[in-house]
Amino acid sequence: MSRSILSGVLPYRRPPAGHHPPNDSPAYRSTALRHPTQPLVVIPQTLSEITGPVYGYGRIGPLENDLRRQHAREPLGERIIIEGRVLDEDGRPVPGTLVEIWQYAGSRRGSFPAENRQCDKVIPGTEMMSDVTVDGCRLSFSVEGPEDAPALLLVNALGATRDLWTFELDRFARSFRVIRYDARGHGRSDVPSGPYSLDRLGQDALAILDAAGVAQAHICGLSLGGMVAMWLGVNSPERVARLIAANTGARIGTTELWEERIRNARSLGMPALAASVIPRWFTQEFRERQPETVDRFRSMLAACPVEGYAGCCAAVRDADLREDIQRIGAATLVIRGIHDVATPPGAADFIRERVAGARLVALDAAHLSNVEQPEAFTSAVVDFL
Repeated sequence: MSRSILSGVLPYRRPPAGHHPPNDSPAYRSTALRHPTQPLVVIPQTLSEITGPVYGYGRIGPLENDLRRQHAREPLGERIIIEGRVLDEDGRPVPGTLVEIWQYAGSRRGSFPAENRQCDKVIPGTEMMSDVTVDGCRLSFSVEGPEDAPALLLVNALGATRDLWTFELDRFARSFRVIRYDARGHGRSDVPSGPYSLDRLGQDALAILDAAGVAQAHICGLSLGGMVAMWLGVNSPERVARLIAANTGARIGTTELWEERIRNARSLGMPALAASVIPRWFTQEFRERQPETVDRFRSMLAACPVEGYAGCCAAVRDADLREDIQRIGAATLVIRGIHDVATPPGAADFIRERVAGARLVALDAAHLSNVEQPEAFTSAVVDFL
């Protein structure tokens, strides 16, 4: 089977007769691609290094409009991102493959000069993006890693997208079928009106597993994601193999704290809120040592839709698992940051004491311990699983 034919690379080259990818097929629609905020594969090579014909059936830009019309609106020199699927010799998408092609415009119309084209390397089986609609809300998710490996579902913190796990992804995907997704109101998922509830977010996670065809998975969640992970351990124990609850609590904050956070998000806007949250996410030492990483996460939080952020704040505000977590039967690892003021040590100790056999690991980090201490975090999780 040839894997050199790409869908979604060049918008102006027509394929020869007999090579038409089935754009209307359910299999193709189920893996519809959307504009990413980060590169999907970070191994650069030139377009000329890809052998075989290249066809243009992808989508360009966040609006997913007609390729030519969208391109015509791009200023000269702007980066154009086109995503596509690898096709087999019969023009059918190859499951589990995804490529992102990005080009710099040499003119407003027509093909780009070859020397201005660059792309990310095509790695069969690297990532498959898809979405599922739950309760009228489209949730975007991606699946990476060997198809026959144990599944690992990663659940994000409040205000974060699936890119929260960038530093862990490479190592996780070597041993696990990694499923990441954007919670409702975040990233590439829809933004329904809030408030949301922990029950709703937990049901969303189950729908992601169903859509990925996974009956049981290891669940790793951080902050709000940790609450979702514990909710799954309580309410759907048959779906949870092992559980990692990182920088989280059975009860986080107070009603008053979350009401104020919601008001600030709506009145001040997300960029202002992000500036106040970043010192809680990262220690001062890390902020000084890794300013580019901190800026990236500040931008991530600032870009979070207000309605989505407020909706998930309400879910944390109303959630209280203190009486429920003693019913968790899955083997559990609790990870805390010794400088975490959002979920201080007592919150992690409470989980460890209530969940039978739970283990505890403390990292030299603040709230986003997986970003501040990625090697230690990843090792703790891999060793536990």
